[in-house]
Order: sequence, then C-alpha cells, then structure tokens
Amino acid sequence: MTLVGRAVASRRLSSVAATRTPTTEISQTTLGQVEPPPRSIYSIKTKGFDMKNAGAAVRQVGTTRRFFLLDPYLTTIEIEGLAYRLRVMSKNQGINSVLIATDDDDDVEFSAIPSSARESEQLYVPVVDMPELGSNAVKDDRHIWHVAGGYNPRDLFQSGDYKDPSGIQTLMDGMQNLALATRGDVSSTRIPIITLPHGLVNDGGYALCMGSYMLASPDTCFAILNPSRGLAFDPIGLSYILPRLGQEFEQPVAQYPGAGMILALTGMHANPEDMMETGLATNYIESVSTLGTLERTLGNLLPWNQQAILKEPPRNHGAPRPKEDVNAAYRNVGVAGVINSFTAYQAAGGEMWGTQEENYMPGEDPSMELDPIPWQDDRESDLVNFAATFDDIFRREGTLGGLLERFREVASRKTNDKEEQEGIDVAKDIVKRMQSRSPLALSAVFRLMQLGSREGETLESCMTREKRVQAKLFVAGDFEAWGNHALKYKQSQEPPFGGWKHKSVMDVTKDEVDELLSTTD
Repeated sequence: MTLVGRAVASRRLSSVAATRTPTTEISQTTLGQVEPPPRSIYSIKTKGFDMKNAGAAVRQVGTTRRFFLLDPYLTTIEIEGLAYRLRVMSKNQGINSVLIATDDDDDVEFSAIPSSARESEQLYVPVVDMPELGSNAVKDDRHIWHVAGGYNPRDLFQSGDYKDPSGIQTLMDGMQNLALATRGDVSSTRIPIITLPHGLVNDGGYALCMGSYMLASPDTCFAILNPSRGLAFDPIGLSYILPRLGQEFEQPVAQYPGAGMILALTGMHANPEDMMETGLATNYIESVSTLGTLERTLGNLLPWNQQAILKEPPRNHGAPRPKEDVNAAYRNVGVAGVINSFTAYQAAGGEMWGTQEENYMPGEDPSMELDPIPWQDDRESDLVNFAATFDDIFRREGTLGGLLERFREVASRKTNDKEEQEGIDVAKDIVKRMQSRSPLALSAVFRLMQLGSREGETLESCMTREKRVQAKLFVAGDFEAWGNHALKYKQSQEPPFGGWKHKSVMDVTKDEVDELLSTTD
C-alpha cells in the first residue's frame, strides 16, 4: 500500500504539511548556518552526559532527534535554549523528524512514565482542577503524571522574580518563541515535529504540542490551570486556538464556540477523546509502550534531503537553483506513514487503515487489507457534548457575568428527568469551578477569548496580547496572594485558594480589564 496522496492528520495551521513542502527555494540549512547559537543552547543537555537538574535533554537516534522532557517545568534559560534547538532542527534537512516525549530509557518496561516521576512522588493536582466535568468525573484520589507546564509559577513567586519586569518579559518572550519554534515557519520549516505527552499538559506546556503531530495516549490530558493562580493565558496563542477548535480538521465541534470557553474558564481536564475531537491532538496512540519502537523506526527513515524520486531538471553552470521542489510531493511521506501505522485514528477522521478507494493505487486489491474494522465513528467527547448542550448560552451571552448567571439559572432547576439532571449537574460544576478561580484573571481570559475569536486575528497577534496581560497579572495582587498560600503546602497537597482581590466576576470593572489590555504602562 502506498502513502502518496493519502490524507493525513497533520496540522494545516502548522507550517509542516505531512506530505507537502512549500515550493520555495530549498535552502541548505544546517545547525551552524541559521543563526549564532545563544548560550542557552547548552542548557539542553545531551542525553547520557551530566543530567543533574536538567529540565530537558536531546539525543540523536539515526536520522531523527529525540527530546526528553525530564521535568514538567523549565527554567527561563531552558525555554530559550529549547526554542532555539527546535527552530534550528526544524530546518535541518539532514534529519527527517523531531520527537518530543517523556524521559525514559526503557519505554516498554516503564510504559513511558517519566523517570523523574518514578524516582519521586506522583503529582496530585488539586481537586478543584483535577476532575473532569460530567459523567466521566475523575475521583479525587486520582493521580496523573505531569508532562509539561511551561515554567514553574511556585518557583517564580518564591524567588521574587515575578516582580522583575525585564525578567518576566524575557520569560514571556521565551514562551512565545517556544510555541513558534514548535509550530514552525511556512517559508523555511522542513522537518515535522512530533509530540507524545503521556500525562498532563497544562497552560504554556502546550507550546510543545503545536507541531505537525500531537499524539494523544490513554493518559494524555490538557487543562488551563492559570486562573486558579491569578494568571491568564501564557503567550502561546491559546486565545487564538481555543475559539477555533475543530476548524482545522472540519470537526463537528467547530460549530460550538463554547468548547474552547469551557476549557478556558473552568479548568476542565480535556481527556484524549476531547483532545482528538477538538483537534488539540492530531492522532491517538493506544499503547504508549510503542514509543521506543516509534523512535527507532523514525531513526531508520531517510533524511529530508534524500526523500526524492525525481531528478532536478538540468541547469546551466552558475544558474540559480529552481524555486520549485520537484520532489515536494514525496517529502515527509515516510514520516506520515510511520505516524499513521503507530496510531489508531486521526483527528481528521481517517481510518487506520481504512478501505476507501482513494487509499490505494490502481491495481491494488482492497480485499487484501487485513486490519480490523475501524471503530472511531463511535467516539464521543464529553467536552463537545457540553458545548452542544449549552450552545445557546455561549452564543447569547456577551459578558462573563451574564454567562455565569445563565449557568446559575440552569443549575438551580429541579427535574425528575435523568438526562436533564445530568445537564443540571454539569451546570453546577461549571458554576463551582468559575467561582473558585480568580475573578480578575477569569475576566481577562474571557476578554482575550473574545478578542482572539475575531476575524483577522492571527496566532502572533493573540500571543502579543496574551503576553501583555500576563505580565500585568503577575503584579496585580492575586498571583501574589495565591503564591503566599501555595508555599504553605507541598505542591501535591495544596488545597484550593479563594482569597482573591475581588469576591466575584461582577466586582471586576471594565476599566480594570481594559487596563490589563492597554499597551501603555
């Protein structure tokens, strides 16, 4: 079976199409020819050397590069160094892919659980942030592995660095650069970036999941925890991504704008099904124990610059290289095939492997396809169901206060109907979650979502706005109040905090939110 022409679930918003490369001039980019490396590049260790206190590491595996996430939180210098390495490697035509995953030397034995988690305590997320909404609610004693969270807000508070405007600016710039490096640049990026986070990804940690492929495992989940710390979005473009859930892969959730709002305002943990049905993940992998095999398989593929079938047309001596890549249709096809063979289904809905006629070349016999009958048509997402159920509320209410009041009205209803009661219970949970978060931060998130949903907005314009708001929230009072509370407890035992500056979102004025968004200090 050939993969040429086969539809794959690579992100279109990412610059790297799975089977296509922009027909711009092919540069001869290598690690040393892109830009002078910053000193921060040395903060990302080479796997196998001195790994003490390292947050991330890299190693060569044949023609792929594997990044290990050793700690869910990275320092400012590590964020900057990782962004540089990803940006350069995505242009390095001597490799075929970059794989980002948890830290484990023996994926099969430990099921891809990070060694940092095996060697220390399990991470327990506070109950206010942990449970999912609805019928699949997670019990309070459930624990998950923490894969990526960007920077550590507790450390930032304890060090007092949150009060340093230049330091915060550097950190926020680093988060933005990390997201852009992972996402790639349409004019020069060649190499697909693949991420397999086996556990919780929260807030700025999603910057590492914005590449061509985001593989969700059974334990992958995503949540926005910052408003429970007095903060809004980290500057990675979530106010652009969340209002457009489902649009990239033309999924049903695209018609329900409330899906992104639920994630942004409640801290709901989007499980693998939610992430797949909204496009937050591109592919679903049933067993994360295959990670080591995936790594080795990618390492055995040809590098990008050797993925060619056709010869370049002859040219006269001294003539410039042609701008059109005659082998564009064959670049990255092998990587796409490997990803498809390791995953159960795609966000775009493609069967792995299906029996559609277009999946076969002329003369191939579909009856020889021996794979199981695809089952993904039976998938269901609580997040999408909630967004559909409360679609009218999200469409009609233009203020955060109005939104909260409408959910309170639903939560106060009485009924003997079982299905209606389920909706009432979800509404109660939404109200409880929204009321537990910083009213000022929640108001900022709501406004960012509104502005980011406008036609004409870009990922970069939303990042700039998010960066401005976040820098001001660090010193607006609620983050400091949360920090004083958080340091009284171990991170795994921290109870919910409620001592916010405002008692409710109704107490937050429009002027206060406008000030956060203002371009003037």
